[in-house]
Amino acid sequence: MKQNKYAMKFGHKHVRIVLMTAVGIFLLFASADSTRGVSSLTSVLRHADKPQSVASVASQSPSDDQNYIQRGDWETPDILLLVENEEWQNSIEVIVAASLQDRIPPYILTNRYDGEEPSVEQLRKEWRRRHLRVFYDTPWIRDYGPLQIKTTGNSVQWMDFGYAQDRPRDDSVPQQLAEYMELPIEYGDYYLEGGSVISNGRGLCAITDVSVEKAQVDPSSPEDIASFRKILGCSALAILPALTGESTSHADIIAQFLSAETVAVSSVTPDVSYEVSFELDEAVEKILSAARSIGQNLRIIRVPMYVDGPDFYSYVNGTRLRNSYLLPSFENVPPEIQKAAYHAVTSALKGARLVPVPADSMALNGGAVHCITLGLSLPRPAGTLQHRVQGKGIDFFYSRLVVKRAHSSRNLNK
Repeated sequence: MKQNKYAMKFGHKHVRIVLMTAVGIFLLFASADSTRGVSSLTSVLRHADKPQSVASVASQSPSDDQNYIQRGDWETPDILLLVENEEWQNSIEVIVAASLQDRIPPYILTNRYDGEEPSVEQLRKEWRRRHLRVFYDTPWIRDYGPLQIKTTGNSVQWMDFGYAQDRPRDDSVPQQLAEYMELPIEYGDYYLEGGSVISNGRGLCAITDVSVEKAQVDPSSPEDIASFRKILGCSALAILPALTGESTSHADIIAQFLSAETVAVSSVTPDVSYEVSFELDEAVEKILSAARSIGQNLRIIRVPMYVDGPDFYSYVNGTRLRNSYLLPSFENVPPEIQKAAYHAVTSALKGARLVPVPADSMALNGGAVHCITLGLSLPRPAGTLQHRVQGKGIDFFYSRLVVKRAHSSRNLNK
């Protein structure tokens, strides 16, 4: 079921800046026959592709005119987004508590009242609980949320790439969030899932060969790769082999940057899977090669990963907050492997508080902690007040939306 392959076709490879159209109605109303897709795991499997016979491409050298870079996932966010899901509600509560302790406002996307018009009081109640009414299909916010590019002056620009055709509401989430916050967003014609690319926040990125193919990029064309790399905000792009038997082909199962200079890479012993062990070792070499191409030195931390048939239990699939690191906790993994994985992460994150998050049900559906969380740095458009990007402004935006909704209701009742 995880191997539900689909193809996306796009035209010219370019990014265009567009003006946001009003989607406020979309934020407040949903069709009555739409599927929620969050209570049954049969409909929330993380999107997947089988590994293809795409040649693993060497890291790409930087161009001289790269003046913006992809945000590092380890960088402290302004806010943290999650999606309401009853299957791992306890895990969400653990994440919310850790986020609040680190003074990072957590917001839970909810599509409650789907198919009906919420009252102003219901909206106010959701606001107080830090619930945002956003319409979506699945809980994998990492994959369909906005990609974040750091621009001149260390500001951030959101980018929205194509997502699954069979999950149109997921695909619309970046637009909905931008409308909530009255922020600009750029649109890219590539197909890209957020978990498929990782970044050290200094221009070094990694992606798998299968994700490159899904983006409709020709891996044998230096020009195509260079254009793709620049749009992603990468000075160098390591193209990693997708793991044999792993359903998503995403890079965030393979590796994660814990800082600009440290990357954690999963490891599997050859007796468990010779192919996966070799592919992970190859991933290390390709990341190091990409780093050297732009004059960066990296510290490699190998973190044990447990493989049980089609299920991959990855401990690098975690999320950094301010002083804490959220990492998966698996009951299905032998204790000695989990202990070794925790020790490896602890050695790389000295001083950080490790927060284990129950993630078995996530793993059985192709994801883990990184997949259900998205730390956002809020863009700073011209004329924006500083408080708007300090994790406080979103309350103002949400309360103003409630006021707008109340005014709209009064008009409708006339």
